[in-house]
Amino acid sequence: MTAPPAKPFTPTDADLRALDDLPAAEWFSGRFAPTARGAWRCERLERAGLLESRVVTLPPSVSGHVFTSTEYRRVPAAPAN
Repeated sequence: MTAPPAKPFTPTDADLRALDDLPAAEWFSGRFAPTARGAWRCERLERAGLLESRVVTLPPSVSGHVFTSTEYRRVPAAPAN
């Protein structure tokens, strides 16, 4: 059974201030985002439609386990008409 999709919402002022602190163009890890509670904040910004995400596979560790990480980037702005 899959979870229902998260409902979009209007970002708060704190969300928008955090967005200003995030990299403008490149992919970045929410775990290391330069804002308080980066991963949580990135999830909120994604739900608001301001970030997009991808899951990347990290190189195997010494123990042989493979791990994944979620990366985010800003949604590219639509071209002006």
